Amino acid sequence: MSKPDVFVFAGGRSSRMGHDKALLSIGGRTLLDRIVAAARPVARRIVLVGRDGDEHGLAWLPDERPGLGPLAALETALQAAESELALALACDLPFVSTALLAHLVARAAETPDRLVVPDDASGRQAWLCIVVPTSLRPIVTRLLDAGERRPRALAEQVAVRSVPFAEYAHLPDAERLLVNVNTPEELAAARRSR
Repeated sequence: MSKPDVFVFAGGRSSRMGHDKALLSIGGRTLLDRIVAAARPVARRIVLVGRDGDEHGLAWLPDERPGLGPLAALETALQAAESELALALACDLPFVSTALLAHLVARAAETPDRLVVPDDASGRQAWLCIVVPTSLRPIVTRLLDAGERRPRALAEQVAVRSVPFAEYAHLPDAERLLVNVNTPEELAAARRSR
């Protein structure tokens, strides 16, 4: 199976943060730079969804359904995917690693018809770090047309390959890999822990 297209969702309003999350920095690097660096080794190509990527030398796509959240961004990504798999990532995962992404892609290659969703260290599913077969696009579109906005609604329609934390707990900094940064307090905590 070929490498996936990687789609970084960077079009949200960042309302809880009060600033564009993608351009905030931790350790001297923006959140967007950090996630792109982690994804590059596993990606066929990297595309930003919801914002102009020229400033980063990346391909980019405007949201086809702006303001409707990550499920709509996923639809935009799947429409543009050129690979059998799409790796969808939120731009606010500052500690995600290449090793974790490679693990998720490997699980997807084993079960190419399933949505791959990891659990974070607390056992919650991380719906903005998923590997999606591009063949699921019509289902995403149908959900959106029915008024659905939650990415997790996709799991009610398709087979899911869950990736429990125990599968990747051996990776460096495993507990932090799926920590996302949505508020100024979470950003401050992430800066302290880097």
